[in-house]
Amino acid sequence: EGTLHEALKSGVVLCNAVNAIKPGVCKAPFTGSMAFKQMENIANFSTACESLGVPKFSLFQTVTLYENKDMGAVLLTLQALGSAAQKVPGYSGPALGAKPSDANVRQFTPEQLAAGKASQTFVGRGSTGTSGSKMGAHVDNSRNINKMQHVVGEMGNLGIDGTISAIGAGSHGTPGSKMGANIDHSKDIDKLAQVAGAEVRASKEVKESS
Repeated sequence: EGTLHEALKSGVVLCNAVNAIKPGVCKAPFTGSMAFKQMENIANFSTACESLGVPKFSLFQTVTLYENKDMGAVLLTLQALGSAAQKVPGYSGPALGAKPSDANVRQFTPEQLAAGKASQTFVGRGSTGTSGSKMGAHVDNSRNINKMQHVVGEMGNLGIDGTISAIGAGSHGTPGSKMGANIDHSKDIDKLAQVAGAEVRASKEVKESS
């Protein structure tokens, strides 16, 4: 008995496992206790896994197992190996992990492709699968409900008779073109008169100095 790390650390069990899936896929393991040889066993196992179809991103690093850094990563590699083993020709042993999917290549005739391009996609359809241009068929007009009818009655057909609407009128309801009628010109106040006088004086001073 012992831990999973102790059982797999030498790499012997791992090399024997991949050779059971496909004989000769991995170099025969070294059974001694030399550290670098055991690490070589683990590296050979990883190479064999890749040749059997295990993705590189599913493989653990040699030191990950040998130094007991992340046994979870080791388990993930073993699961990926069990999944890839199910597609190895001639192997009928125990399986582990999900079965890889098979390619399902579909061929379409030019007529089918043309028909597909012409048909409306789901994005352009309503929730019932009806195209937008035909959605009126699902509208119930039997009650003839006019939600704006009470607004028209209260507003007295605003704008229909040619009168200006509130949008084009001032704060007093007067059209912008007639706002001049509300301006008081009786006092004839020129707020810029003093400024103009200053400009005239400055102009005279310039002439005199020249």
